[in-house]
Amino acid sequence: MRYANPETGREQLYTYERYDQQTEARYIQLRAVPLHLRYNLSHWVSAGAGAMVETRINTRYAEDRTYYLLSAAAEIEATQPGSDDRLPVSRLGVQPFIDLNFGRTYLGPVLGLRYLYGHQQGHVGHGYLAWRF
Repeated sequence: MRYANPETGREQLYTYERYDQQTEARYIQLRAVPLHLRYNLSHWVSAGAGAMVETRINTRYAEDRTYYLLSAAAEIEATQPGSDDRLPVSRLGVQPFIDLNFGRTYLGPVLGLRYLYGHQQGHVGHGYLAWRF
């Protein structure tokens, strides 16, 4: 790594043994369910399966790295701002899911449990409340 030594002002080539990375990211996550097939087991319980589509819109991204450089005298800490080369919008991801709903199957409140399968995004389970019209 090239680094300008503050004592001498000269740029030298250093090796580093490790670095610390600090990342701050802010984004808006958009999710939509374009496909949801549901089977009503009774007037109060239903089960379904479908696909959820999601994307992220990056609003801010900052990355700083602190390198610990090796020198003959002592260890030198060199902080460099990282790149800001993140895409403004991430790729569109599709995740299949299955869910189970408890509540009115045709009109009214419902409590749902959903399990999302995403091989790269990870497996996620969550609960939700909804109102059916």
